[in-house]
Amino acid sequence: MPSFRRVTAAAVLALLLVVPAVVFAAPPEPGGSYRDKKPNITLKVSANGKKVASASIFTKCNLPPLSIYPRAIKEGGRFSYSGPPKDVLGKRGDGTLTVVGRFTSRTVAKGTLRYQDGPCDTGKLKFRATLQ
Repeated sequence: MPSFRRVTAAAVLALLLVVPAVVFAAPPEPGGSYRDKKPNITLKVSANGKKVASASIFTKCNLPPLSIYPRAIKEGGRFSYSGPPKDVLGKRGDGTLTVVGRFTSRTVAKGTLRYQDGPCDTGKLKFRATLQ
């Protein structure tokens, strides 16, 4: 049977690992627009600040900009999407778009994106989008 000290030490260590993830995240600016020029991505937050309402993404693999379907912003400011993109007209596109990110402060969102369509693959691209 584990000793009381070991159980307590394990609980404290677990707490120390969880707290920084929560401390370094922040809710985004409701209605805000976040942009990074390389890679070219713009994220728009819903008016209530609970969703990434849209994204505009230009890569070497697409001529019209790609977008994602609205995604909830989860605990810790995290959001993600993986699936077919939609184009600027709202039509379902080809290929697979993956966007994973987190609002690290009220003014910054960091993450990665990747678009694969047939032989074209952007690879994993890092972004740091700032509030405009």
